[in-house]
Amino acid sequence: MTAEGKTYDWFQGELEPILRRKGWWGRERMIDPLTGESQIVQLGSPHRLRIIFDTNLRMAYAHGRWEKIERLAGRLSYLRYVAVQDRRTRPEHMAWHGTVLRWDDPFWHSHYPPNGWKCRCIVQQLGEDDLERYGHAVSDRPPDGWDRTRDWLDRRNGQIHRIPVGIDPGFAHNVGLVDPAAQAQRLLDQRT
Repeated sequence: MTAEGKTYDWFQGELEPILRRKGWWGRERMIDPLTGESQIVQLGSPHRLRIIFDTNLRMAYAHGRWEKIERLAGRLSYLRYVAVQDRRTRPEHMAWHGTVLRWDDPFWHSHYPPNGWKCRCIVQQLGEDDLERYGHAVSDRPPDGWDRTRDWLDRRNGQIHRIPVGIDPGFAHNVGLVDPAAQAQRLLDQRT
């Protein structure tokens, strides 16, 4: 459910007809821009809409949480990485669980959740009193291997990007530090 109380069903009801009208629904034959080969690709689907809705919701909440973190940073100066600890949690996210660093540590520039599709991780904002009350200690440094990267090939344009291990492509940034209007303009500029 969105901040305005809109549900996934509302979202799907609004967007699916638009995607159908524009030809972005179902399976279609398209030309691969890299190889020039014709192939069948999945365009819009209920599953894809669910992923888009979920991701947009998580990113919006993370952006709002970051605004609150900045407002309260004078009193609550620490962030604790919190991963849902179950079998669906990525191993790297599990390893980051419990990491406590100042809110302005560079770790949060690339590892502020969500860190991937369907990532359920969050941060908990804490002050000195909270650390003592809950028995948390400030980490000496970010967790081992947090700065390891891997190559990722963007098959749409053939470019290779270096991304942090454990973070999905497109998620290696702190959404709270992104100006949404400027980001939307950049995306529009790329499309024209």
